[in-house]
Amino acid sequence: MGLFDGVLFKKTQNWIFEPLSAKQTPDGLQSANIEPDKYYLSVFLRSMRIVNVRKAFSRFYGTVHSHISVPHLDGTIEIDTVTTPDRLKDVPTDSVVDIVEFNHRLLGPVPYRGGDFVFQVGLFSIKGTDLAEPFLDVLQSMSTAAGVSYWNIAKPFVDPVKKGIELLVGAQGAAALEIGAHGTWPKPRTGYYLAMRAEKGTVAVNSLKVAPDFRLTDQSDTPYTDYPYLLLAVEADTTRPDWFTIPDIRAAYKALQEDVRQGNVKTADQTFQVFRRTALTSPDLLRPHATAIVGEVEETLRNTLPATAVGAASIHLPDLETLRPAFA
Repeated sequence: MGLFDGVLFKKTQNWIFEPLSAKQTPDGLQSANIEPDKYYLSVFLRSMRIVNVRKAFSRFYGTVHSHISVPHLDGTIEIDTVTTPDRLKDVPTDSVVDIVEFNHRLLGPVPYRGGDFVFQVGLFSIKGTDLAEPFLDVLQSMSTAAGVSYWNIAKPFVDPVKKGIELLVGAQGAAALEIGAHGTWPKPRTGYYLAMRAEKGTVAVNSLKVAPDFRLTDQSDTPYTDYPYLLLAVEADTTRPDWFTIPDIRAAYKALQEDVRQGNVKTADQTFQVFRRTALTSPDLLRPHATAIVGEVEETLRNTLPATAVGAASIHLPDLETLRPAFA
């Protein structure tokens, strides 16, 4: 990551980057180790604030670029996102951008398999030009298409998104880093993390708190405005409510539905075995959850096939999202 190594790391080495305690957060998110093969990992950018943007720019676009990598059954996941919140588009440099309640998902949910969790996130002011806005729109569209959960979908977009933002940020005089944070954690922990463009030791971080709308405030609930900041949240969950959206599993189940609809009992049995292998080897599911899904589909198939075998054309397998495996 030449962009972050050369810009983000060097310029943020003395900035504040500290965890917040559970009592400082609106949802009481505790700091706890994320154990391998037991949790799904998610990372959110909760809010941000910018002050004193580059005066050399007549107008700018506030653009968030994140690069996160985490071990995966198919290798290391690398997820790059680029986004420009509406309030940070085409902003005059003589204005102060107040707090932006973002709550944008940067990663996940993905199974945490152990090993280094690496995150790099930066808020850049991009010089407003005739090409900047359409270029940023393309990068943001690519990030949206790639998603933040499925490596097989995201992988083709990683290099184009990375190179695109490097072209924008790397051009001489075209961009400036406003706020950034980075870390490499062999043992990641849940919680809220504050990156603030202030020298370490100059702010009593333990005197701050996060409001329900994710604004950073003081103890009297007054929004904190002294320094620009990014507020991140790392979460771990023992369930995955969106399991039925996993592309490979959805495709395998659709094939099974079609065999059942046509009353192909023998073919349906073979198609179920394909579904079973797909689920049990899915890099996007924890093993106990994959087993629960297979069991639920197998029971549903067993209850449906006898009726289908006698020609009841109206009998069909229910849609995948209506099933309720034990962990859902």
